[in-house]
Amino acid sequence: MTPNAPDTVASAPDVQRHLDDDFVEWVRSLLHKYHVPGMSVAVVDDGTVESAGYGLAQLPDVPATADTLYRMASTSKAHTAAIMGLILQDDKRNALPRQHSSENEKITWSTPIKKILGDDFDLGDEYITQHVTLEDALSHRSSLSGHDFNYGPWLGTNYKDLTRSLRHLGPVYVPFRSKWQYCNAMFSVAGQVMEKLEGKCFDEIARECLWGPLGMHNTFLGLDSTAPACQEIRTKMQVLARGYYWAEESNSKDLPEQNDGSGKGHYVCEGYDDLRLVGPAGDVVSSVNDYSKWVSALLKASSPTEQKVDAKGDEDVVVTHELWTKLTTPRTIVLPSMNFFPDVNPSLDYANISPELYALGWAVGSNYMYAGQIILHHSGGMPGFGTHVFLLPKHKFGVVIAANTQMEGNKLAEQVGRELIGRKIGIGKDERRREGNFAPKKEGLVSNVSPTNNNKEDTAEVTATSIIGAPERVSDVTQMSRSAIPEHFDAQSMCGMYSHGAYGQLEVNAAPISASLSSKDATLQDARIIRETSDQEQEVSGNVSDFVMHATFQGARTWKTSVLLHPPPLVAESVQTDKHKFLTLEKLWARGSLTYDSVPELPKGHGREDDEIYPFKQEALLQSLQIIPCGACLEHISNGKKRLGMILANTESTEAAMRQGDTKNMPLEDWQMKMFPYALTALPSVLRTQWNDPTFTPYRDAFPAAAKSSPEALEAHVRDLTARDVKVAYLKNLQGYLWETGYKSGAFSTPLFDDVLPAMTAWHEKGISSSIYSSGSVFAQKLLFGHIRDPASEDPKAVVDRKDLIQMWFDTTNAGPKTEKGSYETIARTLRGEKEKEAEAGKVLFLSDNGREVRAALEAGMKAIVVDRPGNAELSIWERKEYEVVTSFEQIRLGL
Repeated sequence: MTPNAPDTVASAPDVQRHLDDDFVEWVRSLLHKYHVPGMSVAVVDDGTVESAGYGLAQLPDVPATADTLYRMASTSKAHTAAIMGLILQDDKRNALPRQHSSENEKITWSTPIKKILGDDFDLGDEYITQHVTLEDALSHRSSLSGHDFNYGPWLGTNYKDLTRSLRHLGPVYVPFRSKWQYCNAMFSVAGQVMEKLEGKCFDEIARECLWGPLGMHNTFLGLDSTAPACQEIRTKMQVLARGYYWAEESNSKDLPEQNDGSGKGHYVCEGYDDLRLVGPAGDVVSSVNDYSKWVSALLKASSPTEQKVDAKGDEDVVVTHELWTKLTTPRTIVLPSMNFFPDVNPSLDYANISPELYALGWAVGSNYMYAGQIILHHSGGMPGFGTHVFLLPKHKFGVVIAANTQMEGNKLAEQVGRELIGRKIGIGKDERRREGNFAPKKEGLVSNVSPTNNNKEDTAEVTATSIIGAPERVSDVTQMSRSAIPEHFDAQSMCGMYSHGAYGQLEVNAAPISASLSSKDATLQDARIIRETSDQEQEVSGNVSDFVMHATFQGARTWKTSVLLHPPPLVAESVQTDKHKFLTLEKLWARGSLTYDSVPELPKGHGREDDEIYPFKQEALLQSLQIIPCGACLEHISNGKKRLGMILANTESTEAAMRQGDTKNMPLEDWQMKMFPYALTALPSVLRTQWNDPTFTPYRDAFPAAAKSSPEALEAHVRDLTARDVKVAYLKNLQGYLWETGYKSGAFSTPLFDDVLPAMTAWHEKGISSSIYSSGSVFAQKLLFGHIRDPASEDPKAVVDRKDLIQMWFDTTNAGPKTEKGSYETIARTLRGEKEKEAEAGKVLFLSDNGREVRAALEAGMKAIVVDRPGNAELSIWERKEYEVVTSFEQIRLGL
């Protein structure tokens, strides 16, 4: 059996036929070799289009055609740049919003984004924030590295939600405009800019400016249920590709030098990930036939002689030569003096290779595949999809390729692109298809691996064909035969919920030893872990099994990722201290799970287990993306609090700094520990043993009917509320009940900053009363103050009861929401006595780390101060100007 014959668009008889029988036979062999179910190809040659589909768009029997719809991933970036250019060149559209310019100032590629978005845009560095321009954002030279683990529906549904999170991503690690750093989020920032300028959603702008005029009527933005295009796509279900992942029978994929496709395994379905927040970076859905219209327009615009003007003097083309020049002029160097893909063309003399450059959504190379050939290109990849677009303007030649697997699909697209380009410029078959050009590399997954490459031997970031969300190369694990964890290290002390301003919440729990690096057939939560390491590497790392911790991101994310924390390599021994404990970080990506499919009503594309060509078996898998020795650091800060740093951003490797203990220069995302995790940890046992216990049922029955229908439903509901940081009374009361067990058992105590207890004690002795107002229940508040860690004792479990310092206790039940003026008026009346007609709110001082709460208290007539503590959300410049801010209770002088 062989895949279906191609559905080829007829070509003019006097034009070379690129997709001939020889090509078809060769492509079919590659589909089998790389385990790619289906692929579609379009070739544009001097205005003539050939296109075809090969294999299957959906298992078990839906053929791929030239009209099959694929998620085109990061090839979308060139569309976003072009749409921006069309707005800039249109005098009727191009003007800054009036609130930013009194004269409707025209914007250009060099207009600072801050000038358009105002307070929404802040990168955490004042100079960079003020100077980042539109072309900086669209050429990956903003200095912001990719943070692909932070975005997803948990942040919201508008580009603005992602833009506003960028201020919390921490310091910028490279000088402004000095380095190419692949960043999907900046394309979403550009999308917000266009929406603000046009007053329309980005999808509508794209249709109006680009896709509609080009006749691309089968091109859409997004698959999610809220996208305007979703209903149109549903009517084309028969041509929507489902993405797949090839799962080997063995967990450890020992990559051979020559892969003939004979390895045993099966396909699993990939879910449709929710890309709404990064739509402009990679959520275009289209066919190769529709893309051929885009490619034709670009190739036509590449020459000024191709432009035509009608009798009225209006241009009848969408992409002008002027716009082409703007879009394809390089703005930055990607990899200087080295080949982009050494395994694509290893015969080139690296010493004479020109650097790979990046324009606006396009990579530009003069030696990318064949020496002396200028090729513009961009790949795209996400779970289930691999795409690539190539342009040879000198030859008026372009290629569009889309496949329905990610990694192997991208390798296949590279090889097919080289074949078709080689045919066009007269390269012989042996050279075009030479096996050495595409031999898989043992030390990595694939050459064009995604936003970064953290291979130790090459710390430069990978190619401009980096792909949205694609995996990164795994680091060498051969040095991990001995761990460097100090004696008496309590791994369980890491357990808990951690909070980060941009990433949200992260829960850390102990994982079974079956997930360790020493496990040849590793598993986690009934899912196989696929590690791209050889048997030899696993044998060398075989005794690294002291502990494993699993860190999971709370709330819905675009990419289904999580983190494993392992003991560090021996080389970290010299930097381990009582304060800093370095760990090995492993990034995992869930494969084959449809649990979080963003469009569950679309066809699943399940195949048959007994299919000889497309064997199918749905199972959940975890693919190991990257292993970073010393990639995490557990830091003990004051008052028993902990901070967990992890390298999650797509930055250059900084292992040298980490190994020297230089924590200031580590790109560690800073996570502050919370108390919520103990409640989540204790909950399953309580539900199992106390479900009908009279002491527990009042807490259970306070929950909504659906949630209290079963222990499983209640646990799921509690975890969801905690992940979204929802503050409702019945949840807070339950947390207090669960915390009581932890306090009584000595599992934890309340750490206070060193200045708090002395200050409150001094106020109490002077007759100044203190009261508490918290989103935590009154019951939980009394637990906190009844179990304060004793500052005079060296015993970490020694506690003191200081409830005597508190006059009154307020929560959201007896006072109201913490950001509403009325809640503080209620507190003032209660403090001064219900019988008084007018509460003297002005004699009440409110202290909080939350600016919105301080504003509400001030509006109620209270005095209020912001207390800025380590680990709190960063205060805005406006908040620092508007409110009185202190960093310690010692700075507070009471004169009420």
